Amino acid sequence: MNRFCASISPLQTDSGWYFRQYLISVIPIEDIAQSELDQCMAELVSKLEMNMISNEYDYLKFGFAIIHYGRRGICISFWHWGLWSTSYEVFNQSWYTYGRNLTHLEPLDTKEPRFCHYETNIILHELAFIDQHTKLMLPRDLLLENFKLKSLQC
Repeated sequence: MNRFCASISPLQTDSGWYFRQYLISVIPIEDIAQSELDQCMAELVSKLEMNMISNEYDYLKFGFAIIHYGRRGICISFWHWGLWSTSYEVFNQSWYTYGRNLTHLEPLDTKEPRFCHYETNIILHELAFIDQHTKLMLPRDLLLENFKLKSLQC
């Protein structure tokens, strides 16, 4: 079964986070309330900031999010980068709900997969970007500027 995939407007928060967003849906014309999705994404970033950040890393505060409306439910995953000494680290937080109610999203536990094959191309593209650009050891501002210039049109 194929999936519809689209790059949608990036998520930018008042606290300085920037996420490219990719929407994948099993139904090409699924009725998705954009304002409800925007509010949900902002709340998830807030949860990420409050509960999933360590003082051990210097977070770049940018990355990408995959919003996947599958057959049984919705999975939203955030991928972002942080610096530990001179090593770039990849962080992933994911939430899932059965059905279509975004207010019921729960963090995925360790028994659940982090992504499926429909998301592989997006993840590889994004990881390749950070791999290429972090080798240059650019400051965060320049990395983010380069990151904003190019997104995958899936």
